[in-house]
Amino acid sequence: MPTDVDELDVYIKKEGWLIIDEHLPVSGEFVFLNSLHEANPKCFLVQPEFLPFVDKRFLDNRNIFYIGALESPAVEYCKTYAFFDKGFMRPGRLYYKKVRIDSEQHCLVDKDTTFLKDAADLFKWYKKHFPNQKLQDWTTPRTAAWVKNENGKLLLSYQKVA
Repeated sequence: MPTDVDELDVYIKKEGWLIIDEHLPVSGEFVFLNSLHEANPKCFLVQPEFLPFVDKRFLDNRNIFYIGALESPAVEYCKTYAFFDKGFMRPGRLYYKKVRIDSEQHCLVDKDTTFLKDAADLFKWYKKHFPNQKLQDWTTPRTAAWVKNENGKLLLSYQKVA
């Protein structure tokens, strides 16, 4: 729900997270967003000290860089798509990997402990602030109320809006 995103925005700014657009221009420079509402459709949350370690990959066919989520010390945020006028919502996602691929050793290794602590703190706050209503995946109280009171429908990521 938009109000949930507003509250998450306040928290991540208070904790010093930067919001980076998923796609970067051909220069490879980061595109910083002011709000999670600007995600199109995905962005990444990164603490400033980890910017040099964000994995940038070039897409030849689109002539842009994108952020490699597995390798980067970053939390992925996928935007929730709400079609309130049609009574549908496609839930978003907040996600991170605890491991990365060590290209020299060819194995999985833990990501930086400071990143893991920061990401775990973000998820603890989220789970405490938005208790799961268990409708489908993780459902916040406001979303559950919308489903109940407005007869809203939650879509799976692959379902199309009629």
